[in-house]
This record gives sequence, C-alpha cells and structure tokens, in this order.
Amino acid sequence: MQPEVLLQYINAQHQTTFTLLERCLGGEQGAFLVTAGQEGRFVLKWSEGLHQVEVVNHIAEMMANLRANNYPAPLYLYNGVFQDGCYSIQERLPGTPMQPQSLTRLLVQQVCALNRKQRNAANERGDWPQRIVETVLHGGDGYCLLAPLRDYSSETANMLSDLQTYVRMYAPMCRHTMDIVHYDFNPANILMTGGQISGVIDWDGTCVGDAGFDLATMLFYQYKLGDMLPEKAIDDLMSEACAYSGVEMVHVYLAHMVVRQLDWSIRHHAQSVIDHYLDISREICSSICRK
Repeated sequence: MQPEVLLQYINAQHQTTFTLLERCLGGEQGAFLVTAGQEGRFVLKWSEGLHQVEVVNHIAEMMANLRANNYPAPLYLYNGVFQDGCYSIQERLPGTPMQPQSLTRLLVQQVCALNRKQRNAANERGDWPQRIVETVLHGGDGYCLLAPLRDYSSETANMLSDLQTYVRMYAPMCRHTMDIVHYDFNPANILMTGGQISGVIDWDGTCVGDAGFDLATMLFYQYKLGDMLPEKAIDDLMSEACAYSGVEMVHVYLAHMVVRQLDWSIRHHAQSVIDHYLDISREICSSICRK
C-alpha cells in the first residue's frame, strides 16, 4: 500500500485535502502522520484484510463512547475500504509517551480514574476472558506463540506449564464483561503533557471485557520498577486492579502478559531485553504459582 495513493483516494472520497508528512515514529506498519493544512495533523492507519472494516467501525464506536465521558481517546474522522484493506484517519492527540520511571501515586490516580471510565462503557457483552485463556493455553495469531517458550529453555517451558495450570483453574472467576479494554495499555501508549495524561492511543487491539486487564498490563511493565518508583505507586496500582478484578484474575492477566512478552522478545529482541523480561517473568511466576 502506497500512502500517497491512499491519500489521493481518501481526498476524492471525502472531499478532504490531506497530505502525507511522515511515517509515525515508533508506530506500527501502516501508521502515518498526515496534515490538512490549518486543520492540523492527523494519523492515517491502514490494515490489510477486508474484515478489518467491521473491526475499525467497532473501534470507532467504542472511542465515541469513551469520548462522551471525557476520556482522552482519539476521534475517528474517516474510515473505509481501499484495495484489500481498511483505512482510518484519526485525531492526533497531544503529548509525549509516558516514561516508565515517572509513575507516581498521583499519576496512578489518573490512570485509575481513566480505567473507571472504561467500565461498563461497551454497548454489548463480550466473550471475555476467552481471548486471554486461548492465548495462554493454545497460543494466539502472530503473538503469544507457545513454541518459543517451550523451546527456549527448560525454565521457560516450566513457566508456561505452571501458568497454563493456573489459568485453567481461575479463568472462570471473571466477572466483568462489558468494559472497554485497550489491550495494550503500556507507557508507550499513554501520552503526557505537563504531568497530566493527555491521551491514550493505539486502540487497534481493543475489545470488550474486563478493564482490569489494562491495569494488569501496566503492572507488568512496571513490575521491576517497584523499588525505583516514588511513594510505592506500584502498590496503589495493584490494589486498584485487585479490588476491581480480584487477585486471581489479575494473576490470570499477568500470566497472559508473561507468555505474550516472552514469546515476542524471544523471537524479536536482543538477549539483554529477553533477560529483562525473564527477570520480570520469574518474579510474577513465583507470586502466581506458589507451591
């Protein structure tokens, strides 16, 4: 897909004047920064597969629900079909990505306040936690692959086996199924301006389920920073997640994050990154799978 050609098509379809600026820094494939002159800058995304049309329409609907409750989610301006995929043009939200070491108790309060706005914000009931259970027990489509953990070392193979046992036991305890779940709520997707959260971006994986999963995702990426963070902010985050979803379900979500991140790092990252996430995974598994 050539973004210039796609923009020509979009301009013809919607009587707009978008022009291409650059590929979004650090963004996924198919994400570009575009402008419409004095109207400002926007984000253009394109995903392969005609099935993505329904997905994007659903995401746009959920973003509208969140925005109606003053949640800093992007506005979807246009979306449609182009060639063998689906495009969308979204509002570009202000701010720069949150730094993991910057998490304070005040910032945790902001995160939790946003998370509460995600609760019961969907228009339908989801099949949660099927996505979480399936990825841990059987693997996912392009992510949460199980073979890398089984093959990397006896330690990661044993981790996987223990986590699968835990998920089989406790996944049926899930209670919340009408929340909007970001599904990748990590610091890189949280924008900050002047110490305040100014936007939450990259909702491509969003689904209906338990918003506590997003708190668990943040917990995973903060796990080894607990002693570095001021005011024991990690404890507040854990307390909020457990109060809403229950300790067992938070552990189920962390089990998913271990499988998800270890698989991805083993296949794509340098050894130092693998070692970092192995350290996190050891601590999480030790907490979850006490014998």
